[in-house]
Amino acid sequence: MPTMPYCGVCKLLTIEKLDNDDFPFHANLAELKLCAEQTGCPLCHLGWTRIQQDWAQSVIDACLRGDSPREDGSDEWDPQLYLRGQLLNLHDRYPAHESCIWMSCGPLSMNYGLAAQLNVFAHVPPVDRFPHLH
Repeated sequence: MPTMPYCGVCKLLTIEKLDNDDFPFHANLAELKLCAEQTGCPLCHLGWTRIQQDWAQSVIDACLRGDSPREDGSDEWDPQLYLRGQLLNLHDRYPAHESCIWMSCGPLSMNYGLAAQLNVFAHVPPVDRFPHLH
């Protein structure tokens, strides 16, 4: 199966840029949607899909219009999308949580109201994960 190319923004991503820091992603949700639907970038598609799964259509529509999605009526928000990695030590034998990447409008710490968790998954056969067992 052919893989889709990453967009210009996603080509610049590295683990170091995401590790516990806010990385400026797309300018807004409309740009992410456009990228996901027109370029087929797999990471943008994942982000757009998670937003659609996690948020009510009214919130998504507000963000697409450039309006604040906040239920408290506040106009204080940042439409800029950011990614922030929450990457745990991969050498921990029994980590308490899985590593993930957060996508949010505004820096994640500002809690402007729209965020989605993009879990990091990898298909690794059990034999490869636990070589000491075979």
